[in-house]
Amino acid sequence: MRYRKEGLARGQVDHANRAVLETLCLSKTEGPELSNSISLNVWITRPMKNNLVHSAMSRVYKDAHPVLLARHRARFRRDGPIRPITKIAWLEANMTEFFLGRRHFLKTLTAIGAAGLPIASAFESRIVSAAAGTAKTAYDPAAKFDLTVSEVEMRRNSAGRMLMARIYQPKGVGPFPTVLDLHGGAWNAKDRHAEEPMDRAIAASGVLVVAIDMTLAPEAPYPACVQDGNYGVRWLKKNAHTWNGDPSTFGVYGSSSGGHVAELLGMRPHDDRYNAIPLTGAPNIDATIAYAAMRSPISDTFARFKNAENLKRDSMVKNNQLFFKPWETIHESNPQEILERHEKINFIPFLIMGGALDDNVLPAIQEKFVATYKAAGGDVQFQLFPDSEHEWVAKEGPQTDRAREMVKAFIARQLKK
Repeated sequence: MRYRKEGLARGQVDHANRAVLETLCLSKTEGPELSNSISLNVWITRPMKNNLVHSAMSRVYKDAHPVLLARHRARFRRDGPIRPITKIAWLEANMTEFFLGRRHFLKTLTAIGAAGLPIASAFESRIVSAAAGTAKTAYDPAAKFDLTVSEVEMRRNSAGRMLMARIYQPKGVGPFPTVLDLHGGAWNAKDRHAEEPMDRAIAASGVLVVAIDMTLAPEAPYPACVQDGNYGVRWLKKNAHTWNGDPSTFGVYGSSSGGHVAELLGMRPHDDRYNAIPLTGAPNIDATIAYAAMRSPISDTFARFKNAENLKRDSMVKNNQLFFKPWETIHESNPQEILERHEKINFIPFLIMGGALDDNVLPAIQEKFVATYKAAGGDVQFQLFPDSEHEWVAKEGPQTDRAREMVKAFIARQLKK
């Protein structure tokens, strides 16, 4: 058995943080024939490029640059195998116009070498055969990742406001499972920042979390924000790879009225009204989601309205009247009544977390919805948190920590299915 090393990209490293291409190439061959070669390459290049299959090696390389692929093939045909080496990676850097995670990559190689592990074995979980598709990083809810936080424009709503997306991206190899966060605010207030502590906690365990703005009731009533959520699912599926996310493992986290939207997205992913906003360049991406985790969701819109009336909470009553126009939509969009009407819906796993002291969405409302969803054949986990009000996760404490861990454990269970 012989090993060969090959520098695929030559050039000087720009120390002013210009973009860098780093190539790890370690190949073992039983003979000179290319068809007998098994090659391991880890290429870090344009974050937005799709994975390409190296036509010479029948391996999937992460974000491989097509010009360098052609150069590599031509050089191998010309020069053949190079002098033997063992457990050595030839690293070279080449300037490109994109910023890359060079430091993280080099630290990973250093750790592998210190442990005395073969580099090929250490990276084997990141690379699969072309027939099997893209490799995935196993999700560990106890993992700890640093985050890169950024914002991008998603779409402009009918009121002329630009809806923004806030991205919590783990710094690591990935690709990472993907979660869309839908904020609360009684359909009338708040934005993508509302659940930042929870978003950060989930993302730091190795999940790409993207929180989006949604249309508020004063801008447009139901179903406008549900349309935003539906569009957000499709938009993020299309763009998840940009931030090292895996759109095939797509879930939603929703809070209060955002939980109501999450339930409707899960139950009615193909509803024509919710799918009314076209996604440019990807008309065939659907809005199905694999699971939804929710804190204090409004699972029975009418029961929650009657509770507000009984408590004489005028602002809450007004919020409902602004959102449900015409008023009959409070019943049409009611998750509890959807189940009771035996509508044909999509059943996905739900996690519902509620506060035992919640007088906004009463625990009895959640318990009734959970029982009805289970009776209809749905998979739902329900947890009541003692000494907790409607928005208990907005402040630090043991019950908030418990909620964060529960969401991560729920995600882990879904990803193992």
